[in-house]
Amino acid sequence: MERIEKKVGRVCLQVTFQFKNYINLILASTFLAGFAYLITLIPLVGGFGYILYLVVIFKPALVGFDCFALYDDKFKIPKLLHPQRFLIAVLNLLSSLILIISIPFFILVWILLLAWALKPGFIEVEKIEYTSIFK
Repeated sequence: MERIEKKVGRVCLQVTFQFKNYINLILASTFLAGFAYLITLIPLVGGFGYILYLVVIFKPALVGFDCFALYDDKFKIPKLLHPQRFLIAVLNLLSSLILIISIPFFILVWILLLAWALKPGFIEVEKIEYTSIFK
């Protein structure tokens, strides 16, 4: 009979800047923003386009809270929460309020916040391992 044992432990990781994810997220955000614009032009489903805009605007905060599970395969951890995720979210919110006044400033801050969210640095995480035990 096979039994699965679950081991939970704390591990310290040094997570460097994730350049590949950075480029992929910028390209996906550009595509999603264009798609959201096209959806807002359709009368019956225009509201869905604005929801997509919000996802693009708050993507740095979503990455900081690991809503996209970017680190599952590489580090084999269930969730990697950025140590400064709340500060990233607050700055993301403040920069989105400035979006009304200055689009270039928002884009610059958005790119910097996304880069910061993808570089958690030295972090302690919970690592879960499953092993098979035969009896």
